[in-house]
Amino acid sequence: MSAHRFFLIAQLLDGDTVAVPLSDADLHHATGVLRLRAGEAIEAVEPEGSVWRLVIEQASPEGLVARREAQVHSARVPDLTLVQGVAKGEKMDAIVRQAVEVGATRIIPVLTERTIVRLDARKAADRAERWRRIAKSAAEQAHRDSVPLVDEPAALDASALVDAHDLVVVLWEDEAHTSLAAALAAVAGRESASVALVVGPEGGLSAGEVAALVEAGAVTASLGPTILRTETAAVAGLALASHLLGGLGA
Repeated sequence: MSAHRFFLIAQLLDGDTVAVPLSDADLHHATGVLRLRAGEAIEAVEPEGSVWRLVIEQASPEGLVARREAQVHSARVPDLTLVQGVAKGEKMDAIVRQAVEVGATRIIPVLTERTIVRLDARKAADRAERWRRIAKSAAEQAHRDSVPLVDEPAALDASALVDAHDLVVVLWEDEAHTSLAAALAAVAGRESASVALVVGPEGGLSAGEVAALVEAGAVTASLGPTILRTETAAVAGLALASHLLGGLGA
């Protein structure tokens, strides 16, 4: 069984044996839920990204003390953003969780013409905090080296989105000719390229929204002949894009 991974709230101090700076919630999870004890190994991710394998020497509700065993080196992760039309109910929770698992580095929830969910400023902030907690949990479970950013829900801004990325691909059920693989060929071999995948909510993006994205510089792509639910399209598109860009399973 692989060691549990935690994101630290501060850098580890110098030395072979160190206090492990966990948040109160993570410390409770480690000692009260997982019941980690002396002799067990964990993986600790420092705020600047270094990952260490630690062996616990002392564990109590007051804190963990551990011995450095080795630094962990991880594979490169493509710069892959999911721009997701906010889905209703628990679908959005599942999208965030699975998007993190398959390689998203950022998630931008957007409010579109066909978004069913209605959020005022307070609800939008509350949802974003919930999704950030889900993203952190998923990043620990998936042994990611960082927690993907999760933005607060906002209106879809085609121009800003295109300006911020090297390539924006709209996964669109009416695209009949260009596959996702063909669209991603535009950044083939560019390890630092930033790519955003746009997925509509239930009901998809409107023709006007797709036209605005394309006018701003995005391209449309298909995931195949079948019509996928929004939660399926998001995860399938991300997984395929991550693989094609040298991440998941590459």
